[in-house]
Amino acid sequence: MGQAQPADDLEAAVQKWEGEGGAVEQGKAEATRPIDEDAASSLEVYLGSFNGRSYGVSWDGTTLVYESFEPGYQTRQQLLLSPSHAQWSRFWRSMDQLGVWEWAERYEPGARFEPGSIVRDGTHWSLTLAHADRAVESSGDNAGPDGRDLDESPVLARLFEAVARLVGGRDFA
Repeated sequence: MGQAQPADDLEAAVQKWEGEGGAVEQGKAEATRPIDEDAASSLEVYLGSFNGRSYGVSWDGTTLVYESFEPGYQTRQQLLLSPSHAQWSRFWRSMDQLGVWEWAERYEPGARFEPGSIVRDGTHWSLTLAHADRAVESSGDNAGPDGRDLDESPVLARLFEAVARLVGGRDFA
């Protein structure tokens, strides 16, 4: 009677269930929800810098992997997620509204005011998506697709908000 049953292990691994989707701790259990036809063929999104918090999301074909890192990449937390059909649908609508499929491969900040010998500690972001018949790979350092600095870019803010919704409201900015 005192021994834990397998179902108890799965329940202990569950972090937070949201609608049809869910989350489990890495190494504890597998996401058991069937694959959604709205899921990505490929998805990787990263945002971060050495001096601040960093976030990453990737799709491995069956599970969405969410990672967050403390400054200096010292501590990593990882969750395996299973977004619902509604979460995937809303995510793709957001990507269409943002026009990510037409984004350039690379975005760099404007002219520098300081000498070139000074190293900027900045924030890097990257986006790799493939869904249906569309794909995009785009990235930037301290700049976004709207030509603004990262901190002033409403386009990137909306991208990161859409990613946060896909991962169940967890931090992604």
